[in-house]
Amino acid sequence: MIAAIVLLVLAANAAPTVAPDATGVAYDQVVTVTRSRPLLQPTQFDAAWTAEIAAMKANPGARTGPDGLPIGQARHVAWLGADERIEDPITGRIVIQRPMDHLTIDIDPVARTYAVFKGDSEVYAVSSGPSPTAPPASAPSVTAVLHTTLDTFPPTPVDGVTYQGYAGRITQTVDDSRCKYAQAFASFVAFYDPNRTEPGEPPPTYAPWLTMAPTRLTPMSGCNVMPASDPLAALPFYPHFLLYMVSTPLFSRSDLSLAQLPTNTIANIMMRGRVRTLTAADAALFEVPAGYAKVASL
Repeated sequence: MIAAIVLLVLAANAAPTVAPDATGVAYDQVVTVTRSRPLLQPTQFDAAWTAEIAAMKANPGARTGPDGLPIGQARHVAWLGADERIEDPITGRIVIQRPMDHLTIDIDPVARTYAVFKGDSEVYAVSSGPSPTAPPASAPSVTAVLHTTLDTFPPTPVDGVTYQGYAGRITQTVDDSRCKYAQAFASFVAFYDPNRTEPGEPPPTYAPWLTMAPTRLTPMSGCNVMPASDPLAALPFYPHFLLYMVSTPLFSRSDLSLAQLPTNTIANIMMRGRVRTLTAADAALFEVPAGYAKVASL
């Protein structure tokens, strides 16, 4: 699958529009890739945050660390209605997205300047052209099927909130008499808040699951394979707010325990902490502070 990103940019500005009954959420977030074991648990967010901040300071601007894996990301994140605010804890730089106004605001607290860009939000287009190994257009079309295997964890209290948890494996298969059998699967461990909905539409955290497509299947012949119609339907915790998620490309059902993940497996980890609810009274977080100078770009 080939993704193209189209972003129209024009200089502009506008005041934010926040409904009186708007609600949102603020949290700190760590996203990282690791081979280290044992993996941090959902209750160890502070340790994950401290480690990621240290890694970012030790490798400023680096795309990979000494182990060859990508440097992770620690961010202060806030949502209010459809608006998103992301702050870099190292540089203090802030990016505010206001999709309803088609605005992106880049703020530099050190220089006390800001830049505003107006245009469409990111638009993702999927190439309609066949891949070099695609079957002929006359080949029959079949749709992949998603299967979910789950284990349920006991409710886990974190910072006064009781989170639900799953470990599972999602398998995407094609088994047709006219085609070769094929599969691709991802495994995950996730803890979520059943009383809070993931912000964003569609939720950015869940976006990777939207790309589950035939390109992840074993090469096959004889059929044109269509992706499963609704990949998110395979996630039992969608669209709830995720506190913690570990995903790996491969591991067997016997390895679903966090402590038993194979040491040679790269794990993608997302952890959140210091979660709090926002209301319309927090709208100032999504505005340019008074006294900042507007510039063309930062």
